[in-house]
Amino acid sequence: MAGRPRKPTAQHTADGTARPDRMNTREPAFALGAPEKPGCVSARVEASREWDRIVPILVGQRTLTVADLAVLVAYCVTYADLVDVELVKASPDYSPLLIDLVIDGAGQEHRRVRAHPIVASGIKSSHENRQAAMQLGLTPAARAKVSSAPAPTMSAFEAFAAKRRSG
Repeated sequence: MAGRPRKPTAQHTADGTARPDRMNTREPAFALGAPEKPGCVSARVEASREWDRIVPILVGQRTLTVADLAVLVAYCVTYADLVDVELVKASPDYSPLLIDLVIDGAGQEHRRVRAHPIVASGIKSSHENRQAAMQLGLTPAARAKVSSAPAPTMSAFEAFAAKRRSG
């Protein structure tokens, strides 16, 4: 799909830009709330800590649904991966470059310089984490595009009765 992603109907409604001729009448609506923390997150200390930190924030913002499990797991696991990468890079024996000694067919020694594999791992984890964070509205740019579901203030009957009383 080219271009920027479509806004959900709820987003258009919240922004006041909803047009009936452009609305997806069959767009799925999921219940707000936190999904259960899966074992793959619980098994990793940093991923579990990030889950415990971010889920209450997203629930409080009324943006998290039970259908968001996969992207939430991706966010927490890639966050844990980034922490692991930074721990390796902080160790005193870490060097971003590795030098391999290679002996060719004639018996000559050659040095081959290459990047430490953790560098590529860190770049990949950072990219995946940023994508998941954007899906959840956790970056400043993504946050500007996300509206939370309105907090229920009164029932439909209460709204009807209030309207009848005022006008």
